[in-house]
Amino acid sequence: MTPKIEKAVDTAKAIDVAWGVVTSTSVLYPAQFVCAIASIAGLLGWIGVEESWLNYADFFNVFSTSGELLYLTSVAGTVAIGLFELLIAIGAFFWSGVDAWSVKSFILWVFCFVGYYAPGFNLVPWAYVWCFYVAWKQTKD
Repeated sequence: MTPKIEKAVDTAKAIDVAWGVVTSTSVLYPAQFVCAIASIAGLLGWIGVEESWLNYADFFNVFSTSGELLYLTSVAGTVAIGLFELLIAIGAFFWSGVDAWSVKSFILWVFCFVGYYAPGFNLVPWAYVWCFYVAWKQTKD
């Protein structure tokens, strides 16, 4: 094959894998969304109780503990779902033969993984961002 045709095939393969990852993991996004909203609510409840008069009435730390528990468990759920999606993406690109790893791609992968920890930012499906970056990178190489 000529280099242009080979590049076109690699690009098409990368785009196909990216869309495959998105469609196969899209069933997980509603759960990620619910966990992300719960993490925001838990964080706001945790901060709100600590900074209000309710903290003085909360003798047994029921409200602040429940907000903290909601925040931590929902962030853990979001991170678990996000890591699962990112690992599926890595496996899909690896087994399809697409060169997904470069320094920029690895740095973006780390930022995407960390994005699942931050309330508000964890509403974004970061695995999809990384997949489409890898597909876009194939057109630039």
